[in-house]
Amino acid sequence: MVVAEPDQLAEAFYFEGHLRMYNAAFHRLGQRIDEAMATDAPAGGEPGIALGPKLAERLETAGLEVLDTSVHAASALKPRSFGRLAKLLRRYPLALTRAAGLPPDTEECLALEAAVERLERDIPADRVGLCGRVMPMFLSVGVKP
Repeated sequence: MVVAEPDQLAEAFYFEGHLRMYNAAFHRLGQRIDEAMATDAPAGGEPGIALGPKLAERLETAGLEVLDTSVHAASALKPRSFGRLAKLLRRYPLALTRAAGLPPDTEECLALEAAVERLERDIPADRVGLCGRVMPMFLSVGVKP
């Protein structure tokens, strides 16, 4: 069996380089989302947005022998306008926030919105640059013993 899971806590966003302030705010929100999802977890379920790092352990718990685990980058980096990226920088975290049952006006969401607004002040919407996101993807191979 081959299983793949992301580590969204390590996801990073780029536009002509690393969006440091946005990424820091996104990581704080991600931690809050991960904690909220873990609170509602059934025993042993441990859902969240960072399942990848625990993938091998989960396969072993399910009774499989893990033969290999590797990490690859799932990425979507392309030349695009900053305006298009800014929409993603707003919509994607809100979707994660809703999935976790958190309100969109948490301190972490407001900090993320402020980071996007600052980027929009600094980068013209029609400016095209290499942009997108990169996320670690854990791949594990397990077999029945």
